[in-house]
Amino acid sequence: MKFMPTATIAAALLGVSLGASFAADPMGNWHTEEAKATVRIAACGPALCGTIVSLKEANDPDTGKPKTDKNNADAGMRSRPMIGVTIVLGMKPSGTANKWSGQVYNAEDGKDLFG
Repeated sequence: MKFMPTATIAAALLGVSLGASFAADPMGNWHTEEAKATVRIAACGPALCGTIVSLKEANDPDTGKPKTDKNNADAGMRSRPMIGVTIVLGMKPSGTANKWSGQVYNAEDGKDLFG
């Protein structure tokens, strides 16, 4: 999932409606688009972070082993298991209603966009 500047964009990427939900209580488990993964949103210091806690298809069909972050731009991180990867980092209110700043990592293509 990509690093994005607002929770609204992050929500679109995650396939959930977080804009209003973040204003209320964003903590808890959320499903990504097509429910491919479950992401737990929790406090991390003064911000919010989201970590993959389960995958719809946990094992790589080619190897039969747990999926890894094989598309990560950092070759040293490609062997880490996908379950446990933090994909929402440092999400904080931006000062505008329903707008958040932070980062979202796109594990499907290994790219990130800094917000």
